[in-house]
Amino acid sequence: MIKFFCFFIFFIGTTGLCDVLDSRGKSFEEKEYKRIITLTPGIAEQVCDLLENNLGSIVGVVEYTNFPRPLLKKAKVGSYSSLSLERIVQLKPDLIIGTRQGNPRKQIQKLESLGFTVFILDINTVKELNHSYSLLGKLLKKEKIASVWIEKINKAVQSFQKRNESKKKKGLIQVGFSPLIAMTKNSFLGELLSFIGIESIFKSTHSYIRPSLERVVSLDPDFILIFGMNKNLKIKNQEIAYWKNFSTMTAVKNKSIFYIDDDRLMRPTARWILGLIDLEKKLWKN
Repeated sequence: MIKFFCFFIFFIGTTGLCDVLDSRGKSFEEKEYKRIITLTPGIAEQVCDLLENNLGSIVGVVEYTNFPRPLLKKAKVGSYSSLSLERIVQLKPDLIIGTRQGNPRKQIQKLESLGFTVFILDINTVKELNHSYSLLGKLLKKEKIASVWIEKINKAVQSFQKRNESKKKKGLIQVGFSPLIAMTKNSFLGELLSFIGIESIFKSTHSYIRPSLERVVSLDPDFILIFGMNKNLKIKNQEIAYWKNFSTMTAVKNKSIFYIDDDRLMRPTARWILGLIDLEKKLWKN
C-alpha cells in the first residue's frame, strides 16, 4: 500500500497535472520564466501587473506597448498583427504570450514549429480578462497577486453598475471612420460602457461590425463615442464635425458626440477601471 501511494504521488508529479492550460487547451509548465516576449500591449501590462514592475524578465514587446513606461526601452518584435520572427528568434525567449484574436495564426504556428513556448489567451470580455489574470498568475507562479487584481476588477464592476443602474442610453461606439466600424454589445468595449449605462446600438455575435450610415441614423443613438488614438486635433474635429451633419439624431441635438483618446479603455487590462471612471465623469457630468 505504501509503495502504491508513493508511486501515485510520483505519477502525479511527473504527468503535469498541475500544469496550466492556455485558451487552446495546450499544457504549460508553471515556473519562473526568465525571457518573456509579449505580443500585445495589453498582455504586456497584465504581465507587469503580476511581476509587480520587476520587469527584467521581459525581453521583448510589440509596437505601441507604452505602459508601464519602462517597457518603452524593451526590444520591439514588430506589431501585434505582423510579428518580426527574426527578431523574436534573436531574443531567445523561453516564453511568448499572445492572443488568439490579435496575433497572426500562421506566425504563431511558425514560432511553435521552431520550438518556442507560445501561451495563447482569449480576452473578449471582463470575465475572460479575469481568467487571463488567473492563468498568467498560475503560469508565472504569481497566483496571490493575480487574485488581488481579479478582486479589484470585480469590485469595480459592482461599483460602476450600482452607480449607473438607473441610466439606460444608447450609443454608437465607433472605432473606425473610413470605413465606419462600430463595436457591438458583444465586445470588451461594449461591455465596459454598459457598466456606466450606455448600451451599444448594435447586437451581434461578433465584437464589431461595419454598419451603413443609414442604419446608424435609423437607430438614433443618444451618444456618439468615437474611440481613436489619433493625436491630430484637426482629424479629431473632422470626425466629430461629420456627425453634426445629421441634425435629426438625438446625439447631435444634445451635443453628445465625444472623441475619446484613451488606451486604458482600448486594451483589456485592469487599467480600464481608471479610464472608465474618467469617461463616466465626462459623459454624466450633468
